[in-house]
Amino acid sequence: MDFSGFLDRVRKDAQTVHAELDFAKGDYKAALAKLDPGIITGNSGLGSSNISQYLMCHHLLLVLKREGEIDSMMKTLSLKQWKAES
Repeated sequence: MDFSGFLDRVRKDAQTVHAELDFAKGDYKAALAKLDPGIITGNSGLGSSNISQYLMCHHLLLVLKREGEIDSMMKTLSLKQWKAES
């Protein structure tokens, strides 16, 4: 990994930490805004490194009454997982 790749990863990790802090404070809209948009759409691959982000996103969408987005997120994840295993 080159230095710019390292910086991108560190920024993404810091953004996740800020989302977790907002979540802990009960500022759910701010927390959701700071998560990777690919998680909400299901386009970020599901792995052991980001499972907690998916769980937090799922909970935030429920709390914010955005259940429709959960269905599309899970459908996209399921299709990606199925294609990867085939």
